[in-house]
Amino acid sequence: MEKRERVRLMLDMIACNHPIYYWHYDTEGKILDSTCPAESLFDPVFQHQGGIRPLLQADADRPLVLSNEMNMMWLAVRESDNQTVHMLGPFFSVNATPTLLAHISRAIASSEGSARWRERLSQAMMQLPMVSSILYMQYVLMLHFCVLGEHAVSSDVQYISYNLSADKESGPAKEHAEPVRDRTVNYLIERAILDKIREGDLSALNQEVRYDRSSLVSIRSYTDNALLNLRIGVTSLIALCTRAAIEGGVSPTQAYITGDTHIAAVFQAHSTSEIVNIRKQMCIDFIQQVHKCRTNRRYSKAIQSCIDYIETHLREPLTIELLAGRLGYSKYYLSNRFKAETNCSINNYIKFCRIEQAKQILACSQKRIDEIASELGFGSRAFFDRAFKSSVGQTPADYRRRHLNL
Repeated sequence: MEKRERVRLMLDMIACNHPIYYWHYDTEGKILDSTCPAESLFDPVFQHQGGIRPLLQADADRPLVLSNEMNMMWLAVRESDNQTVHMLGPFFSVNATPTLLAHISRAIASSEGSARWRERLSQAMMQLPMVSSILYMQYVLMLHFCVLGEHAVSSDVQYISYNLSADKESGPAKEHAEPVRDRTVNYLIERAILDKIREGDLSALNQEVRYDRSSLVSIRSYTDNALLNLRIGVTSLIALCTRAAIEGGVSPTQAYITGDTHIAAVFQAHSTSEIVNIRKQMCIDFIQQVHKCRTNRRYSKAIQSCIDYIETHLREPLTIELLAGRLGYSKYYLSNRFKAETNCSINNYIKFCRIEQAKQILACSQKRIDEIASELGFGSRAFFDRAFKSSVGQTPADYRRRHLNL
């Protein structure tokens, strides 16, 4: 079956649930083909957020999900040979209220000033479907297969977030100015945080952990008050982290005291920055508490110090010479003492810790496997695959498919 026939069959199948438009763009952003009867309305919306350019800069062999701060979505697949882009959309990931439609029309008013044009756009947007994350994930994988003839999985999907707003006006539209993260991405960020707490992962304290507001996993518009929404989101996260700490070995009493202390601080805070800092400190406190519970008291202070340094510097070069120099030992003495106390060689322990770190990243992110291998010092994807399979019993790709249950 040819590509065009596969695409038509896919559109017929999708139409059983939702009427979603198909677009085919060239490298200049010109429409080559489209099933949308309102091209003159929705193409300017697409062009307003940057058009084809961000898609050409993304990986050609991976499907794309595009979303803006107003929950309007597009799905895209790029052909690697001629660079043309096939798209489905737009659609919404939430119910499109009249207020939301008015905000979108206002956002592009600077480029399309006609009041009649904006009115027609609002009417057309009212006909767009709402598609759940489960369905649109299936649709983008179907589009990928139809266009490239290759199977992809959810962990291969790339995400591009863009800001549709064109002005800095205050008022009702401002509440939508913060990017709304895709729920799938939010889920992965949340799971990564909980895993790091559950494992007492000290490496998270040295990594560039995304504690900024844009990465907050639970910000949703519960109310019209942005600060209150932030309080609700962070409080919910603290409750989850409290349970993760208990699962990691912290006593329920200590965990709940820590969680309650941070929740109280959240409700006493008067600004977004204060709440974000409380959230960051909460994660640090729980990670350190779990790590302390897991510290083996049989180890000498020197060996425990060596272990802590390894666990907090997994993405940096680690050698026996470096570790011995920090402790003032010879490498032979440290090697023998480490093996005597832990029943494991230093090199094997470093490899073990890096594999455990890789398991977390594979299960809680969409980062490419070759990037993970490079970050954790495995040198090459092939070497990483062999080391991972030797330790875990399956390849990194198989592990991700089994654990990334989206």
